[in-house]
Amino acid sequence: MGRIRARLCSRNEHKARELEALLPGWTIELLEAEEFPPEEGATWRPSRRPLVPERCR
Repeated sequence: MGRIRARLCSRNEHKARELEALLPGWTIELLEAEEFPPEEGATWRPSRRPLVPERCR
């Protein structure tokens, strides 16, 4: 099996490399976007839910 590829909703290259170190076999790429949605809510879950495709919930 090949490497698992994921996109991180961030502009932080260092965070992507940290995640790759924690997840052997994964390649973490930064999401190329002009703007990111506002971070609202007490935790990441409420603010990220609109970004997760329905089939992944």
